[in-house]
Amino acid sequence: KILFSKVEELENINLELTTKLSQIEKANYINSSVLSDSESNSLIDEVKKLNGDIDDLNSEIKQLNKDLNESNEERIELLQDMNVLKTKMSFDASELSRLREREDKHKEILEIILRTNKNMLDEVVNKTLTATINEINKELGETSIIRRIRGLTIVKEPEIHKSAISSKAYTQLEELIPDDYLLESGE
Repeated sequence: KILFSKVEELENINLELTTKLSQIEKANYINSSVLSDSESNSLIDEVKKLNGDIDDLNSEIKQLNKDLNESNEERIELLQDMNVLKTKMSFDASELSRLREREDKHKEILEIILRTNKNMLDEVVNKTLTATINEINKELGETSIIRRIRGLTIVKEPEIHKSAISSKAYTQLEELIPDDYLLESGE
């Protein structure tokens, strides 16, 4: 904008100079007389002043052109930096996407491993518990310490000898319980 306003100002001064020169030529032609020295000097001074203004404007225009060129160079550098940054951002985005895909795959693998480990652990615990229960049952069966389990309460039954029971009670018991449940006297 500044450059255009200076160019416009320069054009206006040129127009003014041309107009004055034209007026002088016209006056000379009409009067067909030679200008006096003072009029000539005055006119020359005015032309010099206008030429000085034109030189000043030309200097300003040159400076503005130089500033504009520097500004354009800065803009070009900035655009190049922006292009480099865009390329880097694009690369970073694709790298981030690739890392997210790898993370998702690792999550899937970890979930499979965790499920497999849980299943294996459940199986080991079940086998261990079953083996332990079987071992306990075997020991209990071999030692005959416990004859009956009601719910979660383990009851140790007293040993009953046949000699400690009256014959009438023994006959009644004989019908209800197996023969090997009662011990012979002295056992």
